[in-house]
Amino acid sequence: MLAEQFLPDRVEFTVLDGVVTVQGPLRDRSRVPLLAWAIRAVEGVVDVRMELTPEDS
Repeated sequence: MLAEQFLPDRVEFTVLDGVVTVQGPLRDRSRVPLLAWAIRAVEGVVDVRMELTPEDS
C-alpha cells in the first residue's frame, strides 16, 4: 500500500465535505506531490490540505 511505504503511524487524515486534511510528521517531503495526487484520485475528494511537519530524527 502506498501509505505504508512512506507515512509514519502518526500521520492523520481527516475528511470534511470532501476536503482531506493530512496532518503530522513526514520525513520525505519530496513525496508530498505523490501523496496529494493519490488522495485527489479518490472519488468525492474536492481538495487536499497538507499540514505536515518535519519528522523528528
